[in-house]
Amino acid sequence: MNTTSLKNNLSKILDILFLLIPFIDYTYCFNFSFADLRLSYLIYLIYFVVNIRLLFHKRIIINLIKKSKWLIFIFTFILLTSVFNIYLGNNTSTLLLKQVVIISFIFFTTWLFFYKHNNIEYIAKIYLNIAFIVALIGLFQEISFLIGFKPGYDYGLFKINNQISTSGIMFRVNSIAGDPPMLVYALIVACYISLYNFIMNKEIFISKIKSFIIILALLLTYSTLGYFGFLTSIIIIIIKNYKLLNIKAVINLLILFIISISLFLAGKNSIIQRTANLFYFSAYKISYNKNGANYNTELENYKKTTNESSYTLILNLQISYNTFKNHMLFGCGLGSYKKIFLSNYEKYENKWHSIVRDNFAAASLGLRMMAELGLIGIFIILFFIFRYYIYDFYDSKHITFLILNDSVLVLLIIRLLRNGSYFSEGFFIFALLYYYSKKFYIKNKLNKENDSPSSNT
Repeated sequence: MNTTSLKNNLSKILDILFLLIPFIDYTYCFNFSFADLRLSYLIYLIYFVVNIRLLFHKRIIINLIKKSKWLIFIFTFILLTSVFNIYLGNNTSTLLLKQVVIISFIFFTTWLFFYKHNNIEYIAKIYLNIAFIVALIGLFQEISFLIGFKPGYDYGLFKINNQISTSGIMFRVNSIAGDPPMLVYALIVACYISLYNFIMNKEIFISKIKSFIIILALLLTYSTLGYFGFLTSIIIIIIKNYKLLNIKAVINLLILFIISISLFLAGKNSIIQRTANLFYFSAYKISYNKNGANYNTELENYKKTTNESSYTLILNLQISYNTFKNHMLFGCGLGSYKKIFLSNYEKYENKWHSIVRDNFAAASLGLRMMAELGLIGIFIILFFIFRYYIYDFYDSKHITFLILNDSVLVLLIIRLLRNGSYFSEGFFIFALLYYYSKKFYIKNKLNKENDSPSSNT
């Protein structure tokens, strides 16, 4: 093997490791009081060091500054308002610095990854093949659980974080992600593309067989958010393809409906419980001031069957909403959520300290941005979503860009609803896929109109 071939192979391995980040970010994570240390940080660091030579090209820095003028302006503005919030006592320098350093480093390294390849189809194919292998492991988990083969579904010996949970007679698969919801965040983009392939009888990026396995794995997480993303994906696919739907597509939709309903009925318990808990706590939080005595009694009786995730979401909703009311324009500053939660916790919760007091991570990215960045933060995320969304219906000429754009839209929606981290599970990888899918779509469309050769580089 010559030197060039060896370098290419090592580069490909590093690319695979980089795109593995969404699937292992939660799995290998050590939590400390000052910060959490993750295996993914090491991968980012290795990728940065290996490709640091690119920074010696003057063009890359100039190119980055030119293309990121508005991003730099927005980030600087957020930084200044966050510093002012430190002066007001709403934030701390430690919390702000931690977010600035991690977000800047991860975003820049991810941008470097896209700059090096400048080919989102190459990136998408590697990601989808990883997703297929991860999904296959998930199916192996489910089969192992059903036949009673514990080493086949319990990977606690190999993981730092590993959630073992069931839903009815079914196992909630987590594969190498460690936690079913984390698997959903990593898999939902692949699931959208897989659903498109299954419904429309296509093979975009991966085969129909691989697509079907990815769909099954997502359904077997028995995550409420996963099923929401699943339904949202189908709705978008139908809307964007209504002109192309035929009898075969309708039959495939019917088959998909039968499979998903069958799996849901086999393990519906956890989804129904979490949904019921969410409505329960919503109703009692609203009626708390009207009937406090009954509220406390009912809540105490309900404690044994409650779902912590649902309860924490309602508690976070209260804290974020009340913080937003008091700091509506600029919020309390980037990274301030831990301080916000702990300083407001006693106001809204006086019974279940042992369950949620240490769970100060925001339960939703939307809620976190509302509390930390106020209306400015909400405007930024909505502007990004609408500015870089491709509104056109699907066509065969630009399908790869259209399908990637819509698949990431589903991820953006579910992350706004849940998961209050700005960068976990490789979020910037998907955010840049969303951004570049629009950029390359416009570029290719103009090339087609001018009868020039199309390219996505």
